[in-house]
Amino acid sequence: MEKQTAVEWLELNLLGLISFDSEELRAKYKDRVAKAKEMEKQQQGYGEEEVIKILYQFHYDLVNSNFDTKEEWFQKFKKK
Repeated sequence: MEKQTAVEWLELNLLGLISFDSEELRAKYKDRVAKAKEMEKQQQGYGEEEVIKILYQFHYDLVNSNFDTKEEWFQKFKKK
């Protein structure tokens, strides 16, 4: 079973109990949930695929460039 995020739990268990009197309220709710999910996703950091890509880029850059240290590479990478 996949781990549920706080926003997903809130959407399914608590906010699902609210009755909406209008389509406008329902639309606002859906919009806020979507924004909360996007914020949550951004705060989670790097996924496995992203980490692998960064490691490949690190290796490639150190072998094929003028970087002398990993710290120098990191400073350049951070600015991207």
